[in-house]
Amino acid sequence: MKKFFAFSLLAMMALMGCSSDDDSGNPEFPDFLVGTWESRERYVGNEVYDDVDGEFVYTFTEDMVSSEQNGELVGEYEYSYDPETTVLSMDGSSVMVDKISDDELILHNGSETDYQGQLVVRID
Repeated sequence: MKKFFAFSLLAMMALMGCSSDDDSGNPEFPDFLVGTWESRERYVGNEVYDDVDGEFVYTFTEDMVSSEQNGELVGEYEYSYDPETTVLSMDGSSVMVDKISDDELILHNGSETDYQGQLVVRID
């Protein structure tokens, strides 16, 4: 479960970045995740499971994402994002990305029966 949450946070940060003014925050562009994202809440089902305000920070570049937990580097990974399926993949795991706004994303496992997700916000 920790790996999922760490991956989710990384994915969210990647989604908030942009490469130009024209595609800023547009999930139809693969690089809209570029930037820094911070975790806020974890969800299990429709309920907030944990308030993780800033526990996880993800920094996305065009092809790499770094993950920090409580200020310490957890890892650096290559990632890919498919704007058609909204699937973010890295380090052998995948999550679905739901855009709430230009500065907020929900990363989740895509399961309807065992939904687990994470709210991330853009901080850079």
